Amino acid sequence: LASALKELPEYREVMSKLSQHLHIAHECMDKFSRGGLLDLSDVEQTLATGKDEDGRSPKLTETISRCESALIRLSDPKERLRLILIATISQNGLSSADRDRLLRAAQLN
Repeated sequence: LASALKELPEYREVMSKLSQHLHIAHECMDKFSRGGLLDLSDVEQTLATGKDEDGRSPKLTETISRCESALIRLSDPKERLRLILIATISQNGLSSADRDRLLRAAQLN
């Protein structure tokens, strides 16, 4: 019965679509993992809300350090610039020392 079911065109079509979806999902997870997007989203969420994943308000120096680490890992210059802009806007501006520190980490200076 199982082999007869596998011979049905509908079964083959469903299995083909499932295989495509699994392949796409695997590629997305690989890109998500390789790009460090989970850490980046945590940094951006902290910048946007002023709270970290534990619900506490981190000090500015800690936030800048996390941004700096994320900038070093990012390969796309547009993404690095985007993170610097988010950090600057969320903090209502940065001191020249913090700005320079982030620009150095992003290699945008």
